[in-house]
Amino acid sequence: ELKMGKKRVVREDAARRGKGPDTTSIMTALEIEDKPIVINQWDGATVKNTLDDCVHKYTLDALDGFEEDFFETDMRLLVCFLGCAFAGFACIWGFLVPHPASTPVVSICVIGYFTLVSLLSFYQTFFEEPTLLCAKKDSQSLKVFTFMERYSTTFNVVIEVAGADKKPHNISENYDIANYFYGDGELAHGNVAADIEDLVAELLKLQNKDSE
Repeated sequence: ELKMGKKRVVREDAARRGKGPDTTSIMTALEIEDKPIVINQWDGATVKNTLDDCVHKYTLDALDGFEEDFFETDMRLLVCFLGCAFAGFACIWGFLVPHPASTPVVSICVIGYFTLVSLLSFYQTFFEEPTLLCAKKDSQSLKVFTFMERYSTTFNVVIEVAGADKKPHNISENYDIANYFYGDGELAHGNVAADIEDLVAELLKLQNKDSE
């Protein structure tokens, strides 16, 4: 059974009372009309998806000049589009040209469709990583991964950055998800933001140290 703590966030409560860092400016992007996000904290999938959205946003906020890179997503969509184009053309050709005159063209389309789908499935099975975020800045690239096992209260965040030399630097940290939700299921944005900012700062410090 998924167990959740009831303790409230120290940093966010302090900010609300006017003490400590004010995270209001970065909280509003994940809120609708300044209404807090409240979820079913016993639903592990919902918890992870909510935290993933926070990590995605706050990582980009903490990185100056980095922009999200959609290259891999665009390539997958292109392959899917071409596969659908093959299938659609085969249907139209088969409707307009009676059998068996349409067989050669339809066969080519069928082969093309299954080739593209097979290549996409092969790539997703053996090469694709469970990447939450891909970002780029000039010659630097960054990837973010998150993991949370079923029924676990530990949320793992991995951030990897590579410079022009393609040498990766990564940092991993485990967090207790009880720190990120109030007892009623309200998301504590401030605590997530502070932890991600600290993690990014530590990674950049490590990268700068190795490059010296």
